[in-house]
Amino acid sequence: MSRYEVQLRVGDQPTTNKVYVAYNAPAITHVTPLAGPSIGGINITVRGINFGITRPTVTIGGRNCPVLQWHHFELVCRLPTNQGTGLKVAVTVNGQVSNQAEEFLFEYDPPVLFSMYPTEGNTAGGEIITLYVVGACVCEVSGVRCPCLCLCLCLCTFDSRCCVEHTSIAFWR
Repeated sequence: MSRYEVQLRVGDQPTTNKVYVAYNAPAITHVTPLAGPSIGGINITVRGINFGITRPTVTIGGRNCPVLQWHHFELVCRLPTNQGTGLKVAVTVNGQVSNQAEEFLFEYDPPVLFSMYPTEGNTAGGEIITLYVVGACVCEVSGVRCPCLCLCLCLCTFDSRCCVEHTSIAFWR
C-alpha cells in the first residue's frame, strides 16, 4: 500500500501536522484468454480492482502488454510476441504491483514443426536441412534463435546441430 502526504494550506500558511492517505495495490480477479498465439496481437482482458485513473502497465511474463483501454475495474491490452508457459500476468499502478496468483498464469501456443527437408542425411553430417516452423515467434535450434512472426525457415547441418544460416518470413495480419 502506497502512502501519500496530504497538506492543507490556508492562504500562505500550511498545516503543521502530517496526514497521509493510502491507496490499495491493484488486484487481478480474472484474465481472459489465458492462452494465445506466440505472434501476439490479440486483446487480453484483465478484470480486478484498483486499476487507477492513470494508465496502468501490464506485463505478461515480464514483457509489456500495451494497454489499449482501462478503467478502475477492467483493462484491455495487446498481447506481445513471446513464447512460454506459466507466465505471470501483472498490473502495475503508480509503482504498486498486483497479485500474481497461480490461476492467472498465461501460456503461448506451442510452435509446430510443419515440415523438414531433407528428412534423411548421411552420418558424416555437413548437409543442410530446412525446418519449417509455424506459429513460432522464435525458431530455436541448439540455442541459436531465429526471430520471426509466423514462419521460420532454419537451415541447419545434421552434424553440428546448429543453425548455420536462417531466413525469417513474416506474415502480418
